[in-house]
Amino acid sequence: MKYSFLKDNLVLIVPNNIKNDILEELNKSKNLLDIKLMTREELKKKFYFDYDNQAIYYLVSKYNIKPSIAKIYIENMYYVKNTNYNSYKLNYLVKLKQELENNKLLIKDNYLKNYLKNKKIVVYGYDNLNKFYINLLKQLELITTVEIIEKSNINNYNHKVYEFQDITSEIDFIANKIIELVNSGIEINNIKLANVSNEYIYSIYKIFNFYNIPVILNNNTSILETRIGSNFIKKLNECLDIDQTLEFVTQNFNVNDEENLDILNKIINICNNYYFEVINPSIIECIKYDFKNILVKNKLLKNYIGEITLENNIIDDKLYIFLLGFNQGSIPKIFKDEDYINDNLKSNLELENTLEKNIIAKNVMINIIKNIKNLIITYKLRTSFEEYHKSLLIEELNLEVQRPNVNLEVTYSSLYEQIKLCSYLDEFVKFNKLNDNISILYSNYNNIKYLKYDNKFNGIDKNSLYEFLDQKLLLSYSSIDKFYRCKFRYYINNILKLEKYEETFPIFIGNLFHYILSLAFNSNFDFEKEWNNYIEQKVLSNKEKFFLNKLKSELLFIIETIKNQMKRSSFDKGLYEQKIFINKNKNIKVTFMGVVDKILYKEESNKTLVAIIDYKTGNPEANIYNTIYGIEMQLPVYLYLIKNSKLSNVEIAGFYLQKILNSETILKTNTSKEDMKRENLKLMGYSNSNEEILSEFDNSYKDSEIIKSMKVSNNGFYSYSKVISNEEIDKLSEIVDLKIDEAINEILNANFEIDPKRIGLKNYGCEFCKYKDICFMTEKDIVDLEPQTNLDFLKVGDDNEY
Repeated sequence: MKYSFLKDNLVLIVPNNIKNDILEELNKSKNLLDIKLMTREELKKKFYFDYDNQAIYYLVSKYNIKPSIAKIYIENMYYVKNTNYNSYKLNYLVKLKQELENNKLLIKDNYLKNYLKNKKIVVYGYDNLNKFYINLLKQLELITTVEIIEKSNINNYNHKVYEFQDITSEIDFIANKIIELVNSGIEINNIKLANVSNEYIYSIYKIFNFYNIPVILNNNTSILETRIGSNFIKKLNECLDIDQTLEFVTQNFNVNDEENLDILNKIINICNNYYFEVINPSIIECIKYDFKNILVKNKLLKNYIGEITLENNIIDDKLYIFLLGFNQGSIPKIFKDEDYINDNLKSNLELENTLEKNIIAKNVMINIIKNIKNLIITYKLRTSFEEYHKSLLIEELNLEVQRPNVNLEVTYSSLYEQIKLCSYLDEFVKFNKLNDNISILYSNYNNIKYLKYDNKFNGIDKNSLYEFLDQKLLLSYSSIDKFYRCKFRYYINNILKLEKYEETFPIFIGNLFHYILSLAFNSNFDFEKEWNNYIEQKVLSNKEKFFLNKLKSELLFIIETIKNQMKRSSFDKGLYEQKIFINKNKNIKVTFMGVVDKILYKEESNKTLVAIIDYKTGNPEANIYNTIYGIEMQLPVYLYLIKNSKLSNVEIAGFYLQKILNSETILKTNTSKEDMKRENLKLMGYSNSNEEILSEFDNSYKDSEIIKSMKVSNNGFYSYSKVISNEEIDKLSEIVDLKIDEAINEILNANFEIDPKRIGLKNYGCEFCKYKDICFMTEKDIVDLEPQTNLDFLKVGDDNEY
């Protein structure tokens, strides 16, 4: 047998890195052996105590600390005894430990000592057993026999070290060496990477992809970093109910997907650990901490380059190890006096101080390096952000340093060579810097299309899009508007979600006004209370407080003016901030939704008369000419939503914008021109040409005190009055429906080409667009559309396609 110490009645203390190998050996054995395997950490918990979520929650809730701090306290309790120390910090740990013990929150194994009496303990595979574990094993020697088997450090392999100017060159070299090894017959699963810090991860995935080298790194995503995990915490904070939150997750995410199901099962297991307490903010903090520290499993491949941990491991001679980042501070690891129990206190507890830990770390790494047969060591001198120095172990071990020129070596990726050539040409063109490797690369790739860029969007796989969308798509007026302005702009903004939302002061004011106006017409409305509730959490500068105080009186004036306007209307009911959802399911779940600021209506015997009002800040325009192009159709969209809402047999009296905050009003808040402000608050939009319906909404419509530019003479409506018939309203709603369906089909077909729309002289697609440095739009990409100057496209019987 490979491990001669494997005998009956044995407790084997081994690192996790070696466990699987030992289990394989035991499975090969013909004899059934009574052997229990555990790590030294597991032994520590069985001998002293273990703990679970209840202990962490107890400290979090009682002492108002973070779960991570509570865990630090508990982990350091292993080092203190129930005695009095000449240190407040140590005595505080003793106090907390006794408190947890008194509340039965430390889990004790009362059967361990009896179990060990008839067993032998063997410790194997650890590079170093520190003072704490040595003392633990000495106590176990009073119960049973303990044997520590040292790792056999009998080899003295000599290795070369390769120096590179940057990470890119370092990874490029490793990729080429891996291809050489595979071509020479080495199994890819026997090639491993070691010491892969976060700064290497992106470069490894990028460069290995150029060489078609499959790789899986241990940079697993935590549950908190997933969309399911982050949305779970957000919803749980809102409702404080786990069952309700789980239902929300199952309704909004595709739990039939294997990866999502794995995440969901992990979430359920975590939540089950908190059955002992009603959900509260402290519990949520603990759940969030667990989400952050429990990882989602990687999608495994059959054959790939993986990572390996060198410490506390037995490295087989068949393995080929690439030891990256052999830099000072990384190898050997340098400890600092940053532990909760600092160096001044460690001597009292028989723990290694920082100096001792650093000496041990150095010696351990020296032994590891000497005992790995197939080891390739590399280091870099800089990254984009920092300069590095080579490890001091290079001189101590007298390792030979080589500085290979990657570009002059045999390469296995012509694509990557061309990318490097372009980079060198950039340096030459922009900075007159001539790289030594340009000539040899250019001689091989002289047909490279340098500075010849095709900005066309090459498309994406539809199934990949559906998976990325989690099999569901939510659309609104704003997303549809972006799509029709430019499909690529929609893709960047609404699919990839690259735009970062920031609440500026103007946005805050707009949201505040909308919030107050959604409540202002309720019978029990308290202006001061709602105003203060909204702004109390907002941190404002003195300048912002000054303007906010000015705008407060302005908002009161707006509310009063709207109330006076409504005295002219017989519409007696209202809905505010109304969310309306319309099912548009295709081959995935599709929902179109909108939030209408204000719906005023009146129910009659067989119909519901409705007026739609959308509050606007700034100076918006209320024309619907571009509806046939899917652009600027906010009012038509609201019209469409209302006609497809729960209101029965709807007839539209009008659909309007109301400018609640614009430049004229803000500049004149301290003037006495109240008539001008009232005029600015008149509704802008389209009214029903049926005077009977219109009069129900506005009994002053003939010379309206509610609707802007609305006037009627004996000969009918004035030419500047914006009126629309019932038939035209229905046609407008039909066009919106068609444009929504058209957009859905294009999106689900992954059609996101760069096609900014220009109507007349105005480029709607690129207006206020933040992504010009991504799309590199040219004149030939622009789609010119004919300006519309009337509503002829709404003529009944017009069968044009839109």
